[in-house]
Amino acid sequence: MKQTSIARILRYAALFVIVAAAVVYAQSSKRPKGVVERKRTDEIRTALSTGKPVVLLVFDSTGKRSGEAYADWAEYLNQFSSRERNRVVIVRLTPHRYGQLVTTPQLTGAYNTLFLRDSTHAMLYRGMIVEPQVYSIGTSFATGKAGAQVGKWDGLDNATVQLRR
Repeated sequence: MKQTSIARILRYAALFVIVAAAVVYAQSSKRPKGVVERKRTDEIRTALSTGKPVVLLVFDSTGKRSGEAYADWAEYLNQFSSRERNRVVIVRLTPHRYGQLVTTPQLTGAYNTLFLRDSTHAMLYRGMIVEPQVYSIGTSFATGKAGAQVGKWDGLDNATVQLRR
């Protein structure tokens, strides 16, 4: 009887040690909120400093998710993302987070896309991109391809982006 009690105590002690180790590991792998946010800023700065184009997708994921325009926007965004993810850095931000990281340009509306070649050369599309050629034109501009002409019909405007320090 005494050996059974000791074996049971040892099993519980081993279980306690395993659970305690798991809790300590989980807490140590959590970063303070500021560190995660800073990393996102560094990702943008690093991409720009190395010459890699950056596409900032700014939208509120809690908004309306129905309708033909939303379906088109989501489909073209997914196609663009899967096609270009190796050539450009794609960063998704909420409007609130964008305001914390970027001072200019000021954004209006629920959906905005910025194609950045560098901090002084960018193109801004305000609204949902529901024409796939806008992604092609923006990416051509961001990658510095010749012939990336911007016209009023495509909705892209020249912009300068300034990150907060």
